[in-house]
Amino acid sequence: MRIVDLFAGSGGFSLGFKRAGCDIVGAWDFEPDAIAVHAANMPCPPQGRIVPFPMRKPRKQRQADLTDLLSAAPTIADMRPDVIVGGPPCQAFSPSGKRLGDADPRAKLTEAFAVCVATARPRHFIMENVPQAQGSRVYRRAMAILRRAGYGISEDIVDMSWYGVGQARQRLIVFGALGEADGWATAYLEGAKATRRTTVRDVLGDSVGSVYFRMGHRSEDRVSFRSADEPGVTLTTTADRKQTGKGGYVVTKSDEQFFLRSDLYFVYPGGSSSCGTSSLDEPASTITRRAGDAPGPSYKPRKGDVLDVHSLPLLSFEQLAQLAGYPVDWNWDPNPAKPLTKASKMLMIANSVPAPFSELCARILLAHSRGEPPASTLPVAIPPGFARWLVEEGAIAQENVSQRMSDARAALRLLNGRKVKSAEDAEHRLHAAPGFEEMGRGRRSNLTTALRLVCRFMEKLDLAEKAKIKAKKAAVVADLMEAQQRHIDEEPTGVFPASFVRLRKKAEPDATADVLWVEAAE
Repeated sequence: MRIVDLFAGSGGFSLGFKRAGCDIVGAWDFEPDAIAVHAANMPCPPQGRIVPFPMRKPRKQRQADLTDLLSAAPTIADMRPDVIVGGPPCQAFSPSGKRLGDADPRAKLTEAFAVCVATARPRHFIMENVPQAQGSRVYRRAMAILRRAGYGISEDIVDMSWYGVGQARQRLIVFGALGEADGWATAYLEGAKATRRTTVRDVLGDSVGSVYFRMGHRSEDRVSFRSADEPGVTLTTTADRKQTGKGGYVVTKSDEQFFLRSDLYFVYPGGSSSCGTSSLDEPASTITRRAGDAPGPSYKPRKGDVLDVHSLPLLSFEQLAQLAGYPVDWNWDPNPAKPLTKASKMLMIANSVPAPFSELCARILLAHSRGEPPASTLPVAIPPGFARWLVEEGAIAQENVSQRMSDARAALRLLNGRKVKSAEDAEHRLHAAPGFEEMGRGRRSNLTTALRLVCRFMEKLDLAEKAKIKAKKAAVVADLMEAQQRHIDEEPTGVFPASFVRLRKKAEPDATADVLWVEAAE
């Protein structure tokens, strides 16, 4: 398969696809350091630089100039890629950033990615971002562009430590395939999921870590570890030994797992709710650009930290790069005469899609393009009330309900997570499902009939839900108009309290045309 990598960074996405046997025919990014690293390790023509906006704190009025990226769309289309992959900048939505959302110029690059895909029309695409991106307007517009271009879209939030990566990196992964139904890739991801998470020890071995002993269930939040080099506490089974002046640590029934050996290290936490103390026997937390920083004098131990975090070893850049999926021989300094700064390299691995996961994604696309079914079958659930509806509608006699329910489950299992648009679409997907044509004529007929009935029932539920939502919105609009009129009667100035903002948001979009609005200053 021919691959184009947009927002390619230092090459994580490309490396995984190359390991799966794919050809990287083009890669673009807007960071010159990242382009240099990518080119030094994975030369592929052409590698271009996209400069969509100044790389500094954006002002509210500044708009992202997408001209450079969109001007590359014809070139990308001429390459005839089978797959376009990319992780548009996530800083607009990331919990560790400013979270300006749609107001951040970088957010619009998600739409630009969609336009490039829709122009080139590869068989597949993959987009990676933080889960919070799903709540943005630009993301919804991008998905609308891709669906109108004919792509079936599968959206999944994954923890990459279940897929061979030594960090608990939670990301939104969007798979697209021309002519497919939505949800088509979820079963492939589920089938590729490991039976246990990948730990730091799995990746780095025993080359790092201080030996500590876990102190069991302590009431104190931060005194849960003690170094092997420190004197141990006195153990006792006598409760009054904990009284003032008598010392000791009481062993209780709740201390069944006390004194577990732990190899600990420090990684600078990415958020205020996490701690820096980490264990080799767990996945690392998501790598951020500060992950390799030492705790400064102002760092205060948090819940889960050892008291003296300064005594814990730090991970080197090379070790952090391995946890990000890069091999030990990856060239991070293409120009030895001018080595890249640690800050620049840390930003690369923090933004990188880990190669073990991208290789897995490549193999999913290869299997799908060959028509191979997923290794896993997703569980199915018949909507509540379906059996009763079958009898009430006269669709089937009571004594045959159990068999019809069984046929419906079998049909949904063949669809395997695909979200169909209509009964006709469902029937088409069922007949194209692996294994369907090998069934006997009677079995095929029974499954098709059962699936049609499920679709009819779902359409009824959908109409009822839409009516409920419409009625709820109408009630909110009525409340808003009544509250507005009441305020006008009482306060003729026409300036409304800030609480109206929340009420109006609930009423949108219905209230937009019907309700005059004056937003009060905070």
